[in-house]
Amino acid sequence: RAKLIRVVMHDLRSPLLTIRNIGDFLSGQSPARAAQLHDPAVAQHVRALRICASTMETIMSDMLDFERIDSGRLVLVHRPFRLAELVSGVEAVFASQAAEKGVTLRVDPIP
Repeated sequence: RAKLIRVVMHDLRSPLLTIRNIGDFLSGQSPARAAQLHDPAVAQHVRALRICASTMETIMSDMLDFERIDSGRLVLVHRPFRLAELVSGVEAVFASQAAEKGVTLRVDPIP
């Protein structure tokens, strides 16, 4: 099981890195591109692309943790996060899917 996870995660890293680099480039986060996108719809899709790539990286890391769990080497680390950023990211990822289905996705600001 551990070997299969390592092989699959290794094979997914290259295309995922490419997706992330494209998202960074399009959003202006790459040193090769200084200008930001001006079309809000395109910018929203690029943001969702970057968030999805980041989420996939997290999932891949979590999958690799199974090997660490099996070998008894996993160390849990508690770290703070910004709830508003998390919710905003979820909104960016699901907004286009909701719109395609004619569903209004509403996220209230978090105080």
